Amino acid sequence: EAMAGTPHAEVDALARAGSGARGTTAVVTLEPCAHTGRTGPCAEALVEAGVVRVVFAQDDPNPVAAGGAGILRAAGVEVESGLLADESAALNATWTFAVTHGRPFVTWKAAATLDGRIAAADGTSRWITSAPARAEVHALRASVDAVVVGTGTVLADDPHLAVRRDGEVVEGPQPLRVVVG
Repeated sequence: EAMAGTPHAEVDALARAGSGARGTTAVVTLEPCAHTGRTGPCAEALVEAGVVRVVFAQDDPNPVAAGGAGILRAAGVEVESGLLADESAALNATWTFAVTHGRPFVTWKAAATLDGRIAAADGTSRWITSAPARAEVHALRASVDAVVVGTGTVLADDPHLAVRRDGEVVEGPQPLRVVVG
C-alpha cells in the first residue's frame, strides 16, 4: 500500500519496467507530479525513462505538485489529459477533497433507534444495529485513517474501535484510535 514518502505509482512502475519503459505510453489517474518533496518529480522520471506518451485523467489539484504535464510537453512527450476524469475524481475523492479544502475528509457515523436514541433508555443495550449494519461499519472503518470517539463513549462502552470481521480483529493496518473530550 502506498504511503507518504514511498515511490509514486509512476516511479514504482518505471522501476519494475526497467529499460522496457522506453518508447511506451504511461496511463495514470493523476497528472504526474512536478515537485520534489519526500520523493522526486514523477514527470522527470517519465522523461528520463524514455516514455513517449502520457495519458492522465485528473489534473493535480495540489498547486505545489501541479505542472507535470508542462514538464512532459517541454521534453517532447505527448500528453493527453481528461480521459475518464470523472472516474478518477471518484477514485481520488478523499485525497482531492483534502488538498482542495486544506483539511481532511471526515465521515460521520452514528446509529440511532427508531425513537431517535443512541441506546436503550435503561442502558442495557449492547447493539442497536443489525449484524449487516455492524459489518458495514467495519468495512467503513477499514477505509479510514482514524476513528474518533468521545470520552463519554469510552467510559460508558469501552469500545474496541478496531476493524473486525466475525468478531475477530482483521490482519493488516488498523485506523488510529482517537479519544477526545
